[in-house]
Amino acid sequence: MRREKGKRMLRPVVDCLVDSLSARQIQFWVQASPRTARRFIGRKWTRNLHIHDHVPAASDDPIVALHNPLGRDEYLKLIRQSDIGLFLYDSNRYHARCSGILVEMSAAGKPQRNETDATDPASVASSAA
Repeated sequence: MRREKGKRMLRPVVDCLVDSLSARQIQFWVQASPRTARRFIGRKWTRNLHIHDHVPAASDDPIVALHNPLGRDEYLKLIRQSDIGLFLYDSNRYHARCSGILVEMSAAGKPQRNETDATDPASVASSAA
């Protein structure tokens, strides 16, 4: 997860979603290495972080990290199982590139939110419902 993809936004977003995550109203998935996920999600959430090397059939963990990269089939499975794509991209740093995952989620009919929306947990949770 590179800086322009919002790795520094992970902790503030998770902190903002604490009530919804704790109540299991929403589930937060991140595709990153275990080290990156632990570092940027924050110490208090590490015990709630569950790391998989493939997309599990079912998971009720509040925060799930998937190893990077996933194979094509696992990647498509993740997109199909998602309710919403939450993108933390820094528009000032990522303005000249196209995000493959954003295009693929759009093609799959999945809604997306950007980092300005990510700070409102009620909005994120209602979009995912």
